[in-house]
Amino acid sequence: MTATRPIGEFVLDVEMLRTHIMIQKAAKEERLLAWELENADLLAHLKESIAELEVAESALRGKGIVLYQATGNKHPYPGVEVKVLVGIEYSEADALAWAKEHEIALRLDKVAFEKLAHATPIPFVTYFERPRCDLARDLGAALAKEAAQKDA
Repeated sequence: MTATRPIGEFVLDVEMLRTHIMIQKAAKEERLLAWELENADLLAHLKESIAELEVAESALRGKGIVLYQATGNKHPYPGVEVKVLVGIEYSEADALAWAKEHEIALRLDKVAFEKLAHATPIPFVTYFERPRCDLARDLGAALAKEAAQKDA
């Protein structure tokens, strides 16, 4: 029955819960710090492995793009896919003048202009393709699928 309880009891409930949570958070932080100290070697190895993985993934993406550029094959290896993104370059002054001429802006809205430039060719905009290489999250599964297809 909350209607009959005095407000002071609510204040005490909230204060007690806040204090309880503060104590629990402090205990969590203390245990987490102890765990991190106890597992410092593991955490250091993990950090090194993550850095090595980033370098290896970057090299694999680069190799995927090189193979795509040489062959045009967007799937140069199982789990490796090249996507070609279309980019644009333009002079902001030309874009603003164009937008004013077409009565769509008093100032350049770059996001809207770029959407329009992707949808409709604009003479002063330079369009270019930029390949991006994506890696399957589970390269093992991609390799197993490729092996199964070869065996079939």
